[in-house]
Amino acid sequence: MSSLKEVASVHMVGIGGISMSGLAHILLSRGIEVTGSDRSASPLTRRLAKEGALIYIGHDEAHVQNPDWLVYSAAIPPGNPERRTALERGIPQMDRAALLGKIMMDFQDSVSISGSHGKTTTTALLSMLLEWGGLDPTILVGGELDDIGGNVKVGNSPILVTEACEYQGSFLRFPARIGVVLNIDLDHLDYFKDLADIQAVFHQFVRQLPENGLLVMTATDVNSLGLEKSAACPVTTLQIMDSYPGESPLVETQDRMDGKGQPEVLTRLTAHDLIPGPGGCWTFRLLQNQEDLGRFQLGIPGLHNVNNALAALAVALELGLPPEQLQLLLPRFKGIHRRFEHHGQWRGAMLIDDYAHHPAEITATLKASRTVLEEQNKVANPR
Repeated sequence: MSSLKEVASVHMVGIGGISMSGLAHILLSRGIEVTGSDRSASPLTRRLAKEGALIYIGHDEAHVQNPDWLVYSAAIPPGNPERRTALERGIPQMDRAALLGKIMMDFQDSVSISGSHGKTTTTALLSMLLEWGGLDPTILVGGELDDIGGNVKVGNSPILVTEACEYQGSFLRFPARIGVVLNIDLDHLDYFKDLADIQAVFHQFVRQLPENGLLVMTATDVNSLGLEKSAACPVTTLQIMDSYPGESPLVETQDRMDGKGQPEVLTRLTAHDLIPGPGGCWTFRLLQNQEDLGRFQLGIPGLHNVNNALAALAVALELGLPPEQLQLLLPRFKGIHRRFEHHGQWRGAMLIDDYAHHPAEITATLKASRTVLEEQNKVANPR
């Protein structure tokens, strides 16, 4: 069976994972029978059980009845008893990325948000701009988003927004029309050999975007230079023009050459005239090429989130939301759990929970924290 439309039942091994549970939710919404197993119960498995999934705790061959497909997460090895049983019975197996790819085939405007850092925040932000803008997207995000009551939301439009991870080349199985590359950095070195190996898989990701698609990429990311040359589709580049202490200087992408040796015009989305505001939330003026689209206000702190916002705005504009509406919607987004999540004060210290685990992410979180404190001091000690 190659099409999801032919499937009546799916068994999911590792169903409690953030991405696997989201996919299970989508399958249930389509009337597909879902069973699944995980090593322990969680709020995600309990939610699925309430929606009609049959959940097993622990892994056992008896859990595999006669599903049309068995889907497993990246954490499940071939020696897992349920995978072994499926192999013995000739039940088709696939990993999580393959299932997501099959789901995405049913959406005309599917969006894959990739990059070494910022995927979850950008996916959540874009999703809510589209949701509040009335476009009713299907959403798969790698974190808990209060605005949708979890990590997944099933919409009734041809739009799907998902994170797209480069690990093990997973995002190469996602047939997206719109691809976003926020940045490229050394990561997942248990799988990739080096930076060049990582860059190569991002070039593959860009090459598979269709001619009627769109590549959105950061022009200031040194490791992404030349990525636009791999795209057969239009390209929107993102850049923050204002210099900021400690930041790298602007690195321009080069226009691609068309078949006649003439440069193709790239759309440039630029943030300039940046001003930090209360809570460390920045405002900026937005230029689309030379057109001033107005001043935009973030609802989340951190200079790095200006670039994440540019990516979300680029896709939202592509999907038809007008700049005037986006100006009103952008500050409504207050973030996602474990992404600079504020938990109050303790003995005068600000308590922040953040998922940052890569040096670049930790640096961005620390910079955001300093900006928040600086703005608090300005309020407390006005000149």
